[in-house]
Amino acid sequence: MRRDESLFERPHRQRDGALSGGEPRYNYYRDSTREDVNTRKALLEQWFRAYPDEHKKDFLPRFQSKDDDQHLGAMWELVLYHRIKRNGIRVTVNPETNNNKTPDFLIEYENGKNLYIEATVVFEADPKSERRKQIFLDYLNDVKSKYFDLLVWSSASDFPKQIPNKVQFTDGIMHWLNQLNWSSVKQLDKDGTGRNLPKIKWKFDEWEIELTAIPRHESQIEKGIEKISSSRGIMVHENIIADRIRDAVRKKAQKYPKLSAPIAIAVNVLKSFFDREDIEDALFGADAVVYRVDASKLRFTPEREIRTFKNCIFAKDSTQRYDRIVAVLFGFQVALSNFDQHPIRLVANPYIKWLPPQVIFGAPKTAKSFGNLKYRYYDNVGNNA
Repeated sequence: MRRDESLFERPHRQRDGALSGGEPRYNYYRDSTREDVNTRKALLEQWFRAYPDEHKKDFLPRFQSKDDDQHLGAMWELVLYHRIKRNGIRVTVNPETNNNKTPDFLIEYENGKNLYIEATVVFEADPKSERRKQIFLDYLNDVKSKYFDLLVWSSASDFPKQIPNKVQFTDGIMHWLNQLNWSSVKQLDKDGTGRNLPKIKWKFDEWEIELTAIPRHESQIEKGIEKISSSRGIMVHENIIADRIRDAVRKKAQKYPKLSAPIAIAVNVLKSFFDREDIEDALFGADAVVYRVDASKLRFTPEREIRTFKNCIFAKDSTQRYDRIVAVLFGFQVALSNFDQHPIRLVANPYIKWLPPQVIFGAPKTAKSFGNLKYRYYDNVGNNA
């Protein structure tokens, strides 16, 4: 394969370590010499050779992007294409439609039946914000103090788009720490809770962090180590993953209001822990528990569990259902480290009469959600070959 038709460019440097925090994933995969990484790179290259030639030129820049959302989005599309195509199904990439929009795929199956698939990626946190956060954490490595460590806390949902000046940031913190008296600060924390320890707030644009000076133990001071040991408790309040999934799916669906065939949205969820409850919350609305209250005994007894059916993917409320999307496919942390291992789950819209083709999605299973709602799901997507 010519270099300009290869997914991975020549390594810029040789490395066998792990992915660094904030580092673009593509850069790491390109340069890694680890055996497990190279094995999966070779497999992706094999899959890419089977990708339509006329679409490779547009695909490559996204796959090789330094933005993780672009890179992982392209990888997700390649995984979907391979999983479906290997079952002998005809797959068209970026098909033309009746509304001049081009979904990612058109699947043709069973005597002329068609299904559009549009892919998207949902992150637990904004990847660009995460990289900025890592740069900020690296700044802390240059803060030095003989007598104190730091606890760092932020309640911002996203880190600033412009990175703070490193010298201004580190010099300001060290100036503050140098003004503190170790013995006096030690006395402030007699109860060991840390509530009375000195704190400083540092603002940049609309972003604010709070730093707490933690006095070191005498044995640490005697060693003369000035490198700060940071308890980096950077608390980021993100929307729950169900909200992010719902918003991403709706945004994609709104691009295709009137198509000649049904459409399913395929979501690659980049979240450390993701389970059936997250899926159900996104599709059918958050669950709620109704309690029976016994005031005399101060007791709350769960009486029944219900679904809110509000502002979700398959329903606007308990009476109005959505039928634009026939199904949602879920990938779980699909990245180079595991793209060939994790199953892909399809959940069919329970409010419409549409049956996923078993030649692609396998046999259905039935699950019961809160509120006695039954729905069909498929865990064998693309594994029937």
